Amino acid sequence: MSFSLLINGIDGKMGRETVLKAELFPQIKEIIGFDKTKKAPIESKNFKTKYKPFLIDFSSPEGSLSAGLFCLKNKIPAVIGTTGIKENQKRELIKYSKKIPIFISSNMSAAVNLTFIAVEFFAKNLDFDIHIHETHHTAKKDAPSGTALKYAEFIEKAGKKPQITSARIGDIKGEHEIVFAGKGEKIILKHCAFDRGIFSIGAIKAGLWLSSQKPRLYSFLDFFKAKL
Repeated sequence: MSFSLLINGIDGKMGRETVLKAELFPQIKEIIGFDKTKKAPIESKNFKTKYKPFLIDFSSPEGSLSAGLFCLKNKIPAVIGTTGIKENQKRELIKYSKKIPIFISSNMSAAVNLTFIAVEFFAKNLDFDIHIHETHHTAKKDAPSGTALKYAEFIEKAGKKPQITSARIGDIKGEHEIVFAGKGEKIILKHCAFDRGIFSIGAIKAGLWLSSQKPRLYSFLDFFKAKL
């Protein structure tokens, strides 16, 4: 099957990276981009593409809502990779997911999403103190990162409350370190992103998979379960 890839936030770093990484997927035959300077199309209804469409959003929390509404109007599956989305904004996207499939992840690296499962397992089975530290480039606006907050969410499922700290230095793509410290021992789980292209590849894979799913809210956990 051939696909049309719609990118909201195409003029940003992640948008441009996603255009480049789309070349690795021969089933993507068309790319259409939206950004701040291209508002009219994202607000339109009866939007036409040459092939089966799906949208990837790497914009802003407000841009994600606009993209979600656009996809709702046009019955297009949406992958939301934007960070910093507030709870009230997420609730709106959840409403949209009753009519269209929507995939939301604060981090589009499949590897990072597997570590979410690991930290929950450690937190459930170890009576250790837990600290999350995340480091990103100076241009990143939200802190703590969406990924750090997601780690905390999984840890809190186990009844633990982690400490969270952040740093914004240089051009670091993304580092997350989770320390489980007990008496006489500690475990350090760390993920480092050296190339933002991993997030684009993860988003594209999620979008291709999402295109054949029924309307509801999805995450990487659903993606992994489908692969088992």
